[in-house]
This record gives sequence, structure tokens and C-alpha cells, in this order.
Amino acid sequence: FEALAREAAAGGERALARDWWANAGDAFRRDDRPARAARALQATLDLSERGDPRRGLAGAALAAVLIEAGEAVPAEIQVREALAEARDPGLRIVLLDLLLGALVMLGRAPEARGPFAELKGLVAALSPAGGGLGRAALGFREASFARLSGDLDGSERALIEVERAMSSRSETVGAAAAAAADLGELALAAGDGEAAAEHFERAGRAWTAAGRRAGLYRCEAGLIRSALARGETPLGRALEEPVRFAHERGMPLLEAELRLTRGLA
Repeated sequence: FEALAREAAAGGERALARDWWANAGDAFRRDDRPARAARALQATLDLSERGDPRRGLAGAALAAVLIEAGEAVPAEIQVREALAEARDPGLRIVLLDLLLGALVMLGRAPEARGPFAELKGLVAALSPAGGGLGRAALGFREASFARLSGDLDGSERALIEVERAMSSRSETVGAAAAAAADLGELALAAGDGEAAAEHFERAGRAWTAAGRRAGLYRCEAGLIRSALARGETPLGRALEEPVRFAHERGMPLLEAELRLTRGLA
């Protein structure tokens, strides 16, 4: 896709180059290569005209890969720029969800009240038609804020509902996997290593079905921490390949989590 995009750009075919760059960005993201995906999506934006719906989608995808790469500050900037142009309710739901994720990463959860209120309103307006993924985004954020406030039971209820709703469709299996993994983290916070392992195993199967190794490796780290919570002694060297993967793909947050878990084991 990259070569085709460069060839089209060299021939002065901006629209074609834009589309090839968008395809490249999507392919790199699915292959867990956030740095290369970000470059491709930035090129997509540079070739997109203001008002073009594809510009908003590219902006949302760029913000998502920046968050995956641990770049919350540029992700927030990108999301706010895209929100200033976005009028489509579905696109605004995606952008608001990304903004909330960036704010939580930056430790600025109190600033999330306004965006969260808008997200709830848009999801309610779209439901039931077209609101499935919006409800998942809302569920994830409700779970996140409940956990931050110490309401682990409320967080668990929200995640269970997200996993139930998203696990029935192949196109949303990644959302179900993320919910199951978050349930594993909640179980670990409650000191239940057995339940945590069940959640991480289920999440790992879903991430495998989605073809996302980054999610699978995060679950493998979760399984090691679950074993430690049960008083077992797992093999930390099982994470050698995942650590190399995260380092080579430019995923510092995942790499840090894997290295920490390896050190604990």
C-alpha cells in the first residue's frame, strides 16, 4: 500500500494517494505497528480536504494509534482538532471515546465530565439503530470511571455487559476481548487469581480470533500475574518474545507492562 500511495502521489493523483495511504494505515494498525500506521494516517490527513468525511475517519484512526503508542498528548490534540470539524454523530462518538481515553491516560479524568455527557447523549440518540459500538464505548468509559472512583462492582457490571454485547459478532470480537481482559484486571485488584486467569484466557482466545498479538501478549502477562496471585511461580522468560515484539513495534506502554511482569516472575 505504501508503494502504491507514493506512486500515485508522484503522478499527481492526490485522491488515489490518499486512499492508498488510508489502506496502509489500516493494515499497519491491524498488524500492531502503531508508528508506521501513524505516519500513513498523517499522510492521509495531509491529502484530505476539510469537510471530507474520510478526513474525520483518518483523524480518529490517527488518534487511536497514537494512544496505542503511548502518545496521549498528540492524541488529545488530534482528537480535539477532529471534533472541531466533525458533525456526524457516529464519528463524534468515536472521537469522544478517544478523547476520554487520552484524558484518563494523562491523569485528567475530572476534565472528562463534559465529553462523557455528550457521549451518553449521542449514544442514547442513536440507540438502538447504529448504536452498538457506541454503547460499547460508553460501557468501557463507565467501567473506567467507576474503577477510578473505587466502585469495582459497578465497573465489573459495565464490562460484563460490554463483553456480552460484543462477543456475538466477529467484527466486534476485539471489543469483547478488551472487556474480558479488563475483567481480569479487576479480579486481580480484588485478589482473585483464579477468576483473573479465567478472564485472561477468554480474552486471549478472542484476541487470537481478532489477529491482534499485542492484546494476546497483554493477556499472557495477565496470566503470569494471576499465577503469582495464586502463590505459584510462573516462568518470566515466557515473555521474552512478547517484550521483543513490543519493542520492535514501538509500543512502549505494552513493553513496560511486559517487562514489569517479567521482573515480578
